[in-house]
Amino acid sequence: MKRITVVLMLLVSITAFSQVKPQKVYSIIKEVREKSWYEEQAKLWKAEIDKNDQYADAWYNYYMATRSLKNLSELNSKERLAYTENCQTIADNAYKSIPNTFEGNHLVWYQSDHDAKYLKYILKAYEINPYDSRSYVSLLTHYYLTFNTVKYNEFCDRFYKVNEIAAPVYNWAYNMLVGLEKNAIIFTAGDNDTYSPWMLQVVKSIRPDVTVINTSLLNLDDFRVELLKKLEIEPFKFRIDEAKTEEEAIQLQNNLFQHIFSNKKGYPVYVSGTAIFQFQNQFSDKLYLTGLSYKYSETSINSISVIRRNYEKRYLLDYLDQTFSFNIANNRGDQMNSVYLPAFVKLYKHYKETEEVEKMSIIKKYIISISKKSGQETEISELLGTDNSVPNSFNTMLMNTKNLERDFVKLYGDFYVNRFEVSNAQYSKFLNGIKGTELYSKCLYDSTKWVSVYEGYMDDPMIKMYHNHPAYDNYPIINISHFSAVKYCEWLTEQYNSQRKRRYTQVKFRLPTEKEWEYAARGGDNSNRTPFENDIVLNKDCEDCSYFNLKYNRENLINDGGFFSVAVESYNPNFIGAYNMIGNVSEMISVDNISKGGSWYRELEESFIDLRGMYSEPSPEIGFRVFMEVIQE
Repeated sequence: MKRITVVLMLLVSITAFSQVKPQKVYSIIKEVREKSWYEEQAKLWKAEIDKNDQYADAWYNYYMATRSLKNLSELNSKERLAYTENCQTIADNAYKSIPNTFEGNHLVWYQSDHDAKYLKYILKAYEINPYDSRSYVSLLTHYYLTFNTVKYNEFCDRFYKVNEIAAPVYNWAYNMLVGLEKNAIIFTAGDNDTYSPWMLQVVKSIRPDVTVINTSLLNLDDFRVELLKKLEIEPFKFRIDEAKTEEEAIQLQNNLFQHIFSNKKGYPVYVSGTAIFQFQNQFSDKLYLTGLSYKYSETSINSISVIRRNYEKRYLLDYLDQTFSFNIANNRGDQMNSVYLPAFVKLYKHYKETEEVEKMSIIKKYIISISKKSGQETEISELLGTDNSVPNSFNTMLMNTKNLERDFVKLYGDFYVNRFEVSNAQYSKFLNGIKGTELYSKCLYDSTKWVSVYEGYMDDPMIKMYHNHPAYDNYPIINISHFSAVKYCEWLTEQYNSQRKRRYTQVKFRLPTEKEWEYAARGGDNSNRTPFENDIVLNKDCEDCSYFNLKYNRENLINDGGFFSVAVESYNPNFIGAYNMIGNVSEMISVDNISKGGSWYRELEESFIDLRGMYSEPSPEIGFRVFMEVIQE
């Protein structure tokens, strides 16, 4: 009887431990995660609401997860429209359920996009809890739009003191402001590039003479009329809601921008590098790069002299070397720092031409560091070329051989297969080990290859985050060439064989032949079409996706739990212990252009062990797994 009781208690304990708990959902202004994470959080928080509709935090996080999904969806897509409707429904239902809470009132205001008709809701939220900082940014924005300077300054001060904006974002904003002429106007396009300079102007009195204008706020009639009057610019009739198509809306905005450019009354006008995408098609011939911004000018200006002045005399750049503070939004600072790159690359080439070697070396370090953190290493390496490269060689580095050896399982004789696909973290060690060599630029991943499955959507967070954010360290390396995978194996071989503490005297790591890969996937010499004994998964309902990351229905890309690739130890291993032998990423073999096992973007029928995949370039579907030959025990 005691034994049964203990077993039951253990089962209850295991069940409780295995339950997935919902996590706090931050705005994508602070933190960006993969869409599948937001979808999971939306489900988990909705389940909490179903259990208790008075749970205010559940309503708020459910809304934030859904709003993030909307913002990560393609503009004007059916998916985005559906999420937009869901956001409205959630906000309405939250207020009905919890009308006397901060969250219920704040969500109504948040969903209104600062419509003055809903002001009473944000004021009520602040009245309920004046210490909840989520109302501060809403109120300071309202008072900015209504030109209530006293209240605007009060809430800027409150918002600054709660440390909502990451220090690197403030550093970036400082440099943007100090690089401008006196009494300048500068256009911005987002939250981070707008609120951070506002805070510095009010709280730190840094460049209060500059007028920072968020382009989206110009769509608000009352604000625009008053702002243009303040800037002594003639009124401009403008109704963005009258545009019938996206092209018409863009043209209306361009007309407004041109009106401001043409009637600026002596004010120098700039466009922040974060907003340049809104201006470059129409005004590229009159915008001159000056650093973190572009100056509008009817006549040509010597931009390199301005860039040099800003870089050498005005910018404070220590934070690019090291940040001594933590904020959930620090990674957003890394993304904003990518705005330095166009000017820094231009200045690097200038230093090269003027033979200022020391300055060229310093700015090159900044360029490489920024490009790595912002996911643009491949493009920057091509721009910099192979200056100062050294002959190809592998420097010896310390390696945990026990962990490496533990990841391999025996196939037959002295031949072993790694249980996992090579991860981003593992490949990053390889890249760090070959920095400064000609090989480095050849083996860099190409993040832009995500467009091959995302149909040209260049602003997807996966392009910026997958190879750089620690959340993806244990995801499989992708978007690399067959050549890169071969060189990784050669590097790993040399590293292992040079370690003092190792189990084997000499090994060789390599990509497998097709037959070797199939043997490992089947777990032996049999005719299975899947990695599982007796092809058990072929007898299961396709909705049971606990065995592999494949797509059964591309109308619902996450019914297997992964929107794209997932961590390398995910799902059930085959019966020899190897994970994801089909699904997750299709794996390279010794022959270039042939892959095996299908990927997260393929269906089961395309992924059987005996089938081949074909590829011609790096892809978000293609990764690799290392096999090991023991040459000498």
